[in-house]
Amino acid sequence: MILAGEQEARFTKTGYIPIPAGTLILTRLLSGLGSLIGRSWFEYPSFTTDRLIGNYLDLSEDGFDIQIIATPGHSIGSVSVIINNEIAIVGDTMLGIFRNSIFTPFADDPEEMVRSWGKLLKTQCTLFLPGHGKAINRELVQRECEKYSKKYNLNILQPEI
Repeated sequence: MILAGEQEARFTKTGYIPIPAGTLILTRLLSGLGSLIGRSWFEYPSFTTDRLIGNYLDLSEDGFDIQIIATPGHSIGSVSVIINNEIAIVGDTMLGIFRNSIFTPFADDPEEMVRSWGKLLKTQCTLFLPGHGKAINRELVQRECEKYSKKYNLNILQPEI
């Protein structure tokens, strides 16, 4: 079964996904260069999806203890897969390359990405598996979420009333 986020399913039909914007000067330049060479380097065979994911998809009816949640920021349609409410496969929503940072150098909306970290912290997950690098523990996600929430003046870690 092929699943895709509603916001990005159109790319499966075109065979090309634009490179997200850079969050640093160097990565902005790389993103711009990637946009110029675009399809000639990054095109893939188009395909259709079997099921679209909105903000939330629960696969327990299909016999799996898996939820898929929208975690936009890296791109508008980024999603994360929550397994047994313990492990989150987060793709490019986080980066596991640097020892004390999970911030990715490519994100279309960095503030929204930090909000997505907050959403992931509302799960019981203790292990986060990024698309690049090593596994990330909950404590590092909490620290980074607090740090960037202050930077962007976000109140995402406040208890809900």
